[in-house]
Amino acid sequence: MLAERLGSSRRPIRDALLDQEAIAGLGNIYAVEALFAAGIFPLVEAQRLHASAWERLAGTIVTVLQRGIDNGGTTLKDFRNVEGEVGRNQDDLRVYGRADEACPRCGAKLVGFVSGGRSGAYCPRCQPRPRTRLVR
Repeated sequence: MLAERLGSSRRPIRDALLDQEAIAGLGNIYAVEALFAAGIFPLVEAQRLHASAWERLAGTIVTVLQRGIDNGGTTLKDFRNVEGEVGRNQDDLRVYGRADEACPRCGAKLVGFVSGGRSGAYCPRCQPRPRTRLVR
């Protein structure tokens, strides 16, 4: 389903994931975190993802969103749930907002980026820029 909606897009995959008409409810933080978990370079064109990468990404999106729900949401500025409590998911973020810090998986320095007016971060070792046509 995800590949059907976004697989022909020439936009960077992170930007394509933010298209609320294609996949509702996925914001920048969760998109960046899901791409890290899937090991996908966030600036690769969506159309370059192989079916296996789409399947992996779909699974990591579910995992990242579930972790956010379990943690009560992500509070970076002023988020509050219906009971007025702040979320705790910001404590579990692996890469978002951590540019120039060490990758939690491999220790490499995380790289920040801006695309579509939104910032993010990725690990150059765990999410390498693809050298082949299709990203598996």
